[in-house]
Amino acid sequence: MNIENDIFNQLSIQPEEESFIQYIDNREVDRGNYEKVENGKYVLASDKQPFTISLEEDNLFYLKLEKLNDGNPFVMVNISDTPGGFPQNFDDVDEYKTLLDDSK
Repeated sequence: MNIENDIFNQLSIQPEEESFIQYIDNREVDRGNYEKVENGKYVLASDKQPFTISLEEDNLFYLKLEKLNDGNPFVMVNISDTPGGFPQNFDDVDEYKTLLDDSK
């Protein structure tokens, strides 16, 4: 989870299914699967974006979304070992999904 410039960015990791859900401001914007490629390094893939994360000490990692945070990486911090989610009662989810277009 990360909050920078009033943007709430979260990845919910589902280890039993080797899947993830990405939220921006509590809106589901992406989901897909992940694969562990080496100790602490994972490749995440979905229809919207493929990306790699490398866990550092305390399980933090960096996530860069070109259209958010002035293109600077978000520092993602593990807040729980229990996967979480949010009810989807928003009418602007498609607008948030466009934030992932052309993200690296």
